[in-house]
Amino acid sequence: MAQTLALGLSTRTPIMDPTRTVAWPGARGVRTLAPVRPGDTIHVAGIRTLRAPSPCRASLWSSWTTPCATSGDELVTTIVNVLWEKEEP
Repeated sequence: MAQTLALGLSTRTPIMDPTRTVAWPGARGVRTLAPVRPGDTIHVAGIRTLRAPSPCRASLWSSWTTPCATSGDELVTTIVNVLWEKEEP
């Protein structure tokens, strides 16, 4: 359940900027590190870990690692999102 919530939250962060994101091929490397308990509040943040040219002109492949932690800063899951983005001007 926490992984599903974390993935949903990650789509509402600057990771998936609608002016820049062309496609989202999916998530990979989803890891559960600790349980989420009733009453816990989770939060996510995105860290760009890879940026490489794509075969299509004027676009990039981008990989973002999205850690998910409780309000007590206990890391509970990580997700790697892969995006196809327009190049920034």
